[in-house]
Amino acid sequence: MLGNTTGHTILIGLDRSSFAMVETLQSFGESVVAIETDEEKIKVFKEFFPHVPIIKGSPKGEEILERAGIRGAKRLLVNTPSDEDNAIITAIARTMNPSIFISSRVIKRESEGKLREAGANQTYSLEDMSGRAAVLSTVKPDISRFISEILLSENTPYMIDSFEIGKHSPVVGRRLEEFYNAEVFGILLAVVKGNRLLVNPPRRTELLVGDRLIVLGSLEQIENLLSTIGA
Repeated sequence: MLGNTTGHTILIGLDRSSFAMVETLQSFGESVVAIETDEEKIKVFKEFFPHVPIIKGSPKGEEILERAGIRGAKRLLVNTPSDEDNAIITAIARTMNPSIFISSRVIKRESEGKLREAGANQTYSLEDMSGRAAVLSTVKPDISRFISEILLSENTPYMIDSFEIGKHSPVVGRRLEEFYNAEVFGILLAVVKGNRLLVNPPRRTELLVGDRLIVLGSLEQIENLLSTIGA
C-alpha cells in the first residue's frame, strides 16, 4: 500500500511542467507518487511514466493524501493552477505531516504570503522560472549549458548535492580550513546556516550541527565527503 511508503516525493497536479519535474526527481534517485483528478491527464502521464504510481482524486481532503503516503513522504510538490487550491492542500498536508518539505506553485505573486502561512516552505512560479531560463539561454548560453549539463544530464560525471552536518559528525565545531580539500571533496559552492546562504564561504567558516554543504563534485569526491563528515 502506498500509505505505508516512506521517503518519497508527492506531486500534485499534472501538466507539461510535471513531466520535467518527474524526470528531474528520478535523475536524483527520488521515488515519486502523483495525484491528479483529470482522467485524460493521467492517461497521457502514464504513457511517459508507466512505473510512477498515480492516485486519481481530489487532494483537498485527507483520504487521497493518506493513500499517497503523506505521513511518510519527504517532500510535497503542490502544482495545481489555483492559488486557493494550493493553499488548502498545503494546509492539510502540513497538518498531516508537520516535518514534510512543501514547495507550492504560486500563480499570483500576492498569494505567496498566504501559501507560506498555510505551511509552504517555499513557493515557485513556472512563468518566472521559464522566463529567466529563456533569457539565460539567450544572454548567457554557456552558463545555461553548464547548469543543464550538471543538473539534468544523465551522462555527466559530476553532480551537485547538499549534505547536512549531523550532531555526531566529526566536523562539528571545525573550520573549513582545517579539513576541507576541494581536490578530495569537490568544489564547495555554499554553506547553508539556517536561513543564511553563504556562497563561496570563507575558509574560517565554522561548521555547526544542522549546517548544510552544497557541493559540486564527482561521485568519488562526494563519497569521500560523506565518509569524512559522517553523513
